[in-house]
Amino acid sequence: MRFAFLVTFLFSASATDAELAVCDNGVATAQAESAQVTEQICKAVDDALAQFAKCDLPTPVPLTIEAVSSFDAPCVGVFHCGEAKIELLTPDALDAQRQQVGAFSHIPTDRFFASIILHELAHAMFHQAPCLFDTCATSSEYFSYTLQIAALSEKDRAPFEAFRNDGPVAEDGINPMLLFLAPDSFARRAWTHLNQQPDSCAVWHGMLRGENRFDYTLP
Repeated sequence: MRFAFLVTFLFSASATDAELAVCDNGVATAQAESAQVTEQICKAVDDALAQFAKCDLPTPVPLTIEAVSSFDAPCVGVFHCGEAKIELLTPDALDAQRQQVGAFSHIPTDRFFASIILHELAHAMFHQAPCLFDTCATSSEYFSYTLQIAALSEKDRAPFEAFRNDGPVAEDGINPMLLFLAPDSFARRAWTHLNQQPDSCAVWHGMLRGENRFDYTLP
């Protein structure tokens, strides 16, 4: 079972008797099975906002982030557009899927948990941007994956950097078919493509303005 890309919209198993915490950052309300996990969520949001601030990217709208024990299909996290809500697997549930997360399987569970939250917050940010097509899923995943990888430590990012040695990625190499059929390859190619550009911050800002998109209307 391959790593499911993180924008899949699914219904999840809700946490029972969950802890609820309003994070000090003013963006997230954390819900999880324990106070320890809500603290992890709030800390991950703090770190994500600091990463976004490096490029003066906008703050996502306030939302709820819930850690759940399982999804109905292979998935590790999801941003529910229109509901101001993110769901992702608890650290324990994520650890149980250690061999099923593909390109990110080398990252320790606590850091991967935090990176999923950043990825989904990036989706929430991107959802506020204009879309000229029926869907901008490909651009949204490019935006979220590249921000996620950029925030990784040098050690955790090393396999993605190594992939860049395979050569440049053309713009048409970032496409919906690759995203749906091989999300791991999509993430690696997206990172390579971003690093071919002179200014990654400018790319992200352009995408939020509706530029630099990788989606198109099918004939």
